[in-house]
Amino acid sequence: MPVIRKLTPEISALIAAGEVIERPASVVKELVENSLDAGADRIYISTSGGGIDSIVVSDNGMGINPEEVEVAFERHSTSKIYTQSDLDSISTLGFRGEALYSISSVSQVELATRARGEVKGVRIGLDNHVLVTKSFAGIDYGTTISVSELFSKFPARKKFFKSESAEGNRIHSLIQKFAICNPRVAFELNQGSSRPLRTSGSGVLRDVMVAILGISEASKMIEISEDYDQDWQGPIISGIIGTPEQKRSNRSRIFLFVNERLVQSRTLSFAFEQAYKGFSSDNKFPIGAIALRVPLDEVDVNVHPAKTEVRFKNESQVFSIVQGGIKSTLLKESPVQSIVNYSQKNPKFIEGSEPSAFWPTALSTGGFEAGGTPVLNAFSEQNTISRYQEVLPLLRVLGQVSDTYIVCEGPDGIYMIDQHAAHERIIFEKIAADAKGRTIETQMLLEPINLELDSNQEILIEENKDIFDAFGMIPEPFGPNSYLIRNVPKVLAEADPRDSFHKMLSALNEQVEFKFWEDKAAYSLACHAAIRAGKKMSYREMTLLVKQLESCLQPNNCPHGRPTMINMNKNHLEREFSRS
Repeated sequence: MPVIRKLTPEISALIAAGEVIERPASVVKELVENSLDAGADRIYISTSGGGIDSIVVSDNGMGINPEEVEVAFERHSTSKIYTQSDLDSISTLGFRGEALYSISSVSQVELATRARGEVKGVRIGLDNHVLVTKSFAGIDYGTTISVSELFSKFPARKKFFKSESAEGNRIHSLIQKFAICNPRVAFELNQGSSRPLRTSGSGVLRDVMVAILGISEASKMIEISEDYDQDWQGPIISGIIGTPEQKRSNRSRIFLFVNERLVQSRTLSFAFEQAYKGFSSDNKFPIGAIALRVPLDEVDVNVHPAKTEVRFKNESQVFSIVQGGIKSTLLKESPVQSIVNYSQKNPKFIEGSEPSAFWPTALSTGGFEAGGTPVLNAFSEQNTISRYQEVLPLLRVLGQVSDTYIVCEGPDGIYMIDQHAAHERIIFEKIAADAKGRTIETQMLLEPINLELDSNQEILIEENKDIFDAFGMIPEPFGPNSYLIRNVPKVLAEADPRDSFHKMLSALNEQVEFKFWEDKAAYSLACHAAIRAGKKMSYREMTLLVKQLESCLQPNNCPHGRPTMINMNKNHLEREFSRS
């Protein structure tokens, strides 16, 4: 029978070190966080062999008092917390007292430091936590820590390191994130023959993005303004984000920070990505840096020794603030797409007196009350732009081209609207708003329709029960694999209910994520209920469609991300007619 015994201090130290120090980038992270906690505004990092051979981190922070230098390397030694209550409102990056202890347990370390007000500094050296040298030194204020021979005495751990270039890339990526999170700090990273990374410490986030992405990319990015009620005590979002066109094939350019701490958070990452839904139709990922300020007692950073994971007291509120803040910024700043390579067509101007009966939803009332007040309030729970703020310019309808595009005049030239995409957006926001208010109108069929459903379709219906409940169209069992539908949403009253039902199932099966089931319901119906390309419209119908689009919260794109309109501006017209 195995004997229970207490671990030796050496084994215990290695276990603790393994939780904090996984690779060279872990060392750099802990040391840079200590520099930031020390109030440094200039931090220099140098590595060789991707950090496997050596790491040097130097700062101009407050330094360490001579009598505290050795204590700093003892386990659970810290200057950042003292009482249990301090754990409820942690404001520093480090607080566990494990960084220097763990690093010194698995490497050779030399520390040189001079505290503010001290005449001279102190230099000490440790080899796998054993003190080997200590002396006074004439050095500048601040702290420099050199780490070498990382895990050299523990080859079982070292064999998990990647190549020198891979480890170096991890460090480079890490310093980029620190620089974004701390634009007032000047960082410099030198890694052998690699190009140095330098930031100015100007305090301007865009300057940091220039150093990382280059001036061409950084100049296009959009800053999130910190306009908020001064009495607001909840989370506050700031940062800089890419336009919908500035997307990547992976998440490597999504930077997330909470209270100036670099974090990994599925909630924040998902909210970031979801904010871009509907602005572009591809499956790529946005870029940008999001900084979230949260009251200290509403976020738990004491989840893991690496301190990169956080938990929020109110996850849904954080999600809404982040998604809403980003979406609002995109709505305010994203312009109508400009036309490229325009080729002339002969527009067909169609005028009429009365709207025809093709509308799946009544354009004469849907979206407007008496007096023209917008009633669509989709996404209002997600902290988006005010519904009374103008997103589109006021447009005057001129006519229709190819029975597909509505031509309008606006303050900056000609605007061409895709009638199907625009109506999709209108229906999407109306259904989402009705679903949130539980006011979706349904219509009973004169004769129920019979459907044959397979097991996968049955699962889809069960997973989206809220949607079918709201639509009043849950299939009723009518024999083996056979079901009856008696009601349909009113917006589908003019369509083939059997075809519409199967298309709804297909839409619900798409890998498109929505925070609210109401938005998912609206997405599944919008495409099939919208008017089609090739439908001739009267002048009044076109005018009503444009007015409703102007009242939408996100009018520039359909729910799938395609543009609803393009703009041929005055400058383009003047060039084409040789007037400029």
